[in-house]
Amino acid sequence: MGTVNTPGFDGVINSPAFHPETGVLFGSENFSPTTDLETINTTDGSLTTIGDLPDCFDGLIFSPLPQESGPLVIIPTLSQWGMIFAAIILGMFAVLRLRRKASE
Repeated sequence: MGTVNTPGFDGVINSPAFHPETGVLFGSENFSPTTDLETINTTDGSLTTIGDLPDCFDGLIFSPLPQESGPLVIIPTLSQWGMIFAAIILGMFAVLRLRRKASE
């Protein structure tokens, strides 16, 4: 960790996180009575206030934007009744096979 070089700053920077696309370091400054969203200059340690955050703010997480996917592919599946019917048919074939094997 480094030092924050902003005159008058005596709060705490919580949950620092780099934005994955821009590389900007963000953090939340918890200084009673407000919590602010800050950018932190990684070269000189200065802070820039972006705006207020809600009370009890806990952390920052950046996630990648969803990517465009290909065309929607419909995969055929069986309903629960289709599965029951398939199980009955397979069971009948198994019983027939076992009877044939027992009679040999």
